[in-house]
Amino acid sequence: MVNSKAAISSLTHLRPLTYAASATSSYPAQLVPDPPNLIAWVTREGGYVHPALKIAHSHHFNGLGLVSNQQIPAGTNLIILPDHIPLSFRSFESEDSVDYALAQLARQVPEELWAMKLGLKLLQDRAKVGSFWWPYISNLPQTYSVPIFFPGEDIKNLQYAPVLHQVNKRCRFLLDFEQEIKRTLVNLEPDKHPFGGLEVHASSLGWAMSAVSSRAFLLYGNNDQMESTLMYP
Repeated sequence: MVNSKAAISSLTHLRPLTYAASATSSYPAQLVPDPPNLIAWVTREGGYVHPALKIAHSHHFNGLGLVSNQQIPAGTNLIILPDHIPLSFRSFESEDSVDYALAQLARQVPEELWAMKLGLKLLQDRAKVGSFWWPYISNLPQTYSVPIFFPGEDIKNLQYAPVLHQVNKRCRFLLDFEQEIKRTLVNLEPDKHPFGGLEVHASSLGWAMSAVSSRAFLLYGNNDQMESTLMYP
């Protein structure tokens, strides 16, 4: 099982949806050089960002975060996002839709790995030319310093057994899910391929799941049933 972790972190980068991963980068680079201005996009879409805020690297965040160039009174609204801004995964039932295959894949994700369901949507829009969410996605880090991307020896050195179990479990899932995606999409017509014909590897799945789990909210409805997941800029 440990060897499979090394496989995830060393997959060859043949396609745009395959990502490198690092456990040592101080400030992970953004997904693309010179991405669109995220604050400008939010305001253009009807949102609000306090004028004193800007996006910058900070050692407090180990990457990009919001910083202020002045004191802001307590209780001040810092950011207001319109309802259409968050990235979410909704149910797709139409067999004529390009999203039908995506829904099929999502049904195979265990409930406890809810971040992977939204991660599929994230990868779909990562691959889509002209995606509405591209200004946000392009600002995401290229890499995540999470255990699923650690070299095999570093994973073996994890001292807490429950954590080691969960890392092994997630890595096994990512490798198995990669194969399931290949089987599901192998004969799919190009116009119905959820990722624009691009290959999806365990590394890209791990990237997407890490992005979502570190940034998304899981909302519960009645009877403590999972209702939706939302990924906010």
